[in-house]
Amino acid sequence: MFGSLLAVGTSVVIARRLGPELRGQYGMILMAASLIAAFGHLGIGAAISYHTGRRTYPRGEILSFLVAVSLGLGTLLAAVFLAFYDRIPGIWTDIPRPLMILGLVAVPFNFLHNFLHRFLLGLLRVAQANISRMLHTTLYFALALGIVWLAGGMLGGVVFASSASIVLASVVSLLVFTRDLRPLGRLRLSLLAPFVAYGLQVYLIFVFNHLNHRFDILLV
Repeated sequence: MFGSLLAVGTSVVIARRLGPELRGQYGMILMAASLIAAFGHLGIGAAISYHTGRRTYPRGEILSFLVAVSLGLGTLLAAVFLAFYDRIPGIWTDIPRPLMILGLVAVPFNFLHNFLHRFLLGLLRVAQANISRMLHTTLYFALALGIVWLAGGMLGGVVFASSASIVLASVVSLLVFTRDLRPLGRLRLSLLAPFVAYGLQVYLIFVFNHLNHRFDILLV
């Protein structure tokens, strides 16, 4: 509840300081990063919770795997999107490339934050998982308001605050909430096949439900 209030308050302040046009561009940048995170995860987060809870593999190895996959997959998808986003007519064509790059920096860390959250839930560390989410919201609130106060309605500063908040929240959560699992296990890329195989089942259900809930919109 508190995190939701912080997020709403931050959005109101940013909207007032940026104005309609810049606020629209900011929303489109956030939407790009959010869409990649929402549809590019392949259900791996669910597989992380499942295998962590069942102790199918050593937890240190799962942690190493989720760090590598989140950063690798996120960077790849962000790079592909960056190569083609300005060719999609009528959506992101007005977004300057430097600002889009700054916004897309958040993508790998969105994956890392999400996968780490699922990992903590698999360990039954619910309080730490929730604190990690709250940390992100609080950092975004502090950075965004600080930059707005210092720099006024600078779009680049607000995009930086958004990306920096998820980077810091992910790194701090990783260092603090998994310190008892270090040193990390060896990176086993062979985990990719079973994790994706399980994750795709969840992912397909997610996509089906998403489209099903919006099917009436498509018919209009």
